[in-house]
Amino acid sequence: MLDAIHKHCLEKGDRYLASYTGSNIGNVLLGIGQIGEAIRFLENAIKEARASHNDWVRITAKKVLAYAYYLKGENNRAA
Repeated sequence: MLDAIHKHCLEKGDRYLASYTGSNIGNVLLGIGQIGEAIRFLENAIKEARASHNDWVRITAKKVLAYAYYLKGENNRAA
């Protein structure tokens, strides 16, 4: 469902809401152990959030991204 909403937002050019859904997809993927895919979605969500001035998503996605890099063993990137 999140993926469909994310694609719809991108098609409509709503990067603000797309950043929310992308961040949530990243959180879900991280929760099921798909760290690489989670990182990809979180990084894209941060870009979309920055472009649309969605600071809340940008900040929270960066925190989750840091945790994902920590789980992956990339402590320098996590910091």
